[in-house]
Amino acid sequence: MHGDRKAVPGLKVLLLSAQQLATRRAAATALGKIGDPTAIDALLPLKPTDRFLEHAMIYALVDIDDREATARWLKQGTAVQQRAALIALDQMDHGNLSRAEVTPLLGTNDLPLQRAVIDVIVRHPEWSEEVVGVVRSLLMRSNTTSDKMRDAYRLLLAFSGNKAVQDFITKQLMNPDTPSPRTVVLLDVVRDCTLNPLPPSWLASISAALRRSDMREVVDCGLSILERHDVAALDAEVRSNKQLRATLKTTFDEQLRTLAADNKRPDDLRVRALAARGGNLELDGQEFALLTAQFNEDTPITRRLAAARAIGAAKLSVGQLQAVTKLITAVGPLELSSLLDAFEFSSQDDIGHKLIAALAVAPGLANLSASRLERVVHNFSPEIRDEAAPLLAKLQSSGEAQAERLAALESTIGGGDPRRGQAVFQGRRTSCVTCHRVQGQGGRIGPDLSTIGSRRNARDLLEAILFPSSSLARGFESFVVATTAGKVQTGLILSETKEAIQLRTTDQKEMIIRRVDIEELQPSTVSIMPKGLEQTMSPADLRDLVAYLRSLR
Repeated sequence: MHGDRKAVPGLKVLLLSAQQLATRRAAATALGKIGDPTAIDALLPLKPTDRFLEHAMIYALVDIDDREATARWLKQGTAVQQRAALIALDQMDHGNLSRAEVTPLLGTNDLPLQRAVIDVIVRHPEWSEEVVGVVRSLLMRSNTTSDKMRDAYRLLLAFSGNKAVQDFITKQLMNPDTPSPRTVVLLDVVRDCTLNPLPPSWLASISAALRRSDMREVVDCGLSILERHDVAALDAEVRSNKQLRATLKTTFDEQLRTLAADNKRPDDLRVRALAARGGNLELDGQEFALLTAQFNEDTPITRRLAAARAIGAAKLSVGQLQAVTKLITAVGPLELSSLLDAFEFSSQDDIGHKLIAALAVAPGLANLSASRLERVVHNFSPEIRDEAAPLLAKLQSSGEAQAERLAALESTIGGGDPRRGQAVFQGRRTSCVTCHRVQGQGGRIGPDLSTIGSRRNARDLLEAILFPSSSLARGFESFVVATTAGKVQTGLILSETKEAIQLRTTDQKEMIIRRVDIEELQPSTVSIMPKGLEQTMSPADLRDLVAYLRSLR
C-alpha cells in the first residue's frame, strides 16, 4: 500500500519460492499495487496450479498496466502465459489489444487459451469480420468436439446482429447436407439471440429445418424458435412486402399442421407444433381432439400447458367452445388462464352460461384475478356479466378471508408423511417439480427448495402453497410488460441486454421482447406461482406435501 519499490526484489523471491500459497498470492498482489514494470518478467513465467494465485498474478499485471512488457508474452510465452497476458491486456487501461495480436492465437490446441481468445473477441464487435472464419474452423472439422461447438455458439450468438454472420447461418441451415449436430448449434443461436424480429432469411432457414423430418432434435429446435420469437412480427422489409409475409405465414402454418397430423411423431412435438401456429387460426377436428386429449393427470404439465395455449389462441367453433367449458371444470390453475383466452371474443349467451357454470366449480378458479375474469366476460351480455358477479366477488375477497382460511387449515397439517409428500411434489397433478429443484432435480422457474425446511416453518409453507403472492421469493419477482402493440405479458425476466429482455410468462412460455417495443415495465405484486394449487390435492395430500417440504434441510 505504501508503494515501496525497494521491496520489489524481495517480493519477487517470495513470489517464486515461498512455501505458503497465501504468501505467494500476497506477493503477487503487492507487486501489482507497487506497479513496477520490472515485476512483469517475474509474474508471467509462473505456471500456477492454484486458481487464486493465477488470479492474483493476472490482476497484478492489470494493475501494473504496462502494455509493451506484457504484450511480448503473447508471442514468446507458453499457452498458460499467453492466456494470462491476453486477459491482462484486455482488462488493463492501456492494453490496446489489436485484432492482429489476438486472432493468430485462435489456432491453439490449448482449450483454456482458445476460450480466453473467444471471450476477448466477443467483447470487440468491431472485429466481426473474423467471426465467420473462426466459426468455420470450429464447426467444419469432422472431429469437432462439444467444447468447440459451444465456443462456436457463443461467438455466433454474440455477433448475431452482423450481416456476414447471419448469411453464414442461413447458408448452413439451408444446406441439406449440414450435419445434424451443427444444425442444432446454429438453430440454438437463432433461438437464443435477442434479435426481434428475426431476419427474413432465418425464417426460411427455420422452415427448411422443420422439413428435415428425420431429425427429431432439429425439429425440436425449430419449434423452440417459433415458441420464443414472434415470427409474424417481421422486419420492415417484410412488413412492407405483404405477399412475402403471407407466403411465410402460410408456409409455417402448413408445415406445423403437417407435423401435428403425423401420428408417428411423439405427442409432445405434435402439440407444440399446434401451439406454435399463432393466434386466431381454426383447428380441425383431429387437431382439436389431439389437444383436448392432453388434459389428464398422466400427461406432463409442460405438454398440458402447450395444449392450453394452442386452444386459447385458436379461433374455435361453438361446439369446440362448449367442449372447452367441460375442460375448465377439471383443469388446474396453470392451464385455466390460457384456456380462457378462447372466450375473450365470444359473445353468445349459451356459451356464456356454460362458461360461468364451469368456472363456478373449476379447481383453478382461485388462481384467477378479478380483472382477468372481467376481461373474459366483457363481450357477453349484461345477463352473463350478472351471472359472473358472485365469482368476481369471490375473487375480490379480502385479506381477512385469506387469514381465516390459513388459520383453519393450519390445525390440520400436522402428522403428514414426507415420503407420500414427495410423491405429491413430483406428481403430475400438482407438478411442483416442473418449477422447483430439490437436490439437483427439477425445474429452475421457482426457488430451489433443497433446504426450505430449515428456513420455513409449517405455517409459512402452507401460506406459500395457498397464497403464493403473499410473500414473493427474492430473485423470483414477476414483472408486467406492456408493449406498444397493446399486449400485456406477466412473468419472470430471465435475462436482459440493452436491446431486449427474455421473459418467461405465467404459462411457462419464453419470449424475447425488444426494449423499443416496451411501453411500460413494472414489478408485479402477483407471484408467477399459481394460487389454488391446494384445489388439486386432497387434505391428506396437502398435509403430506407440507411434511415433505419440512423435511428438506
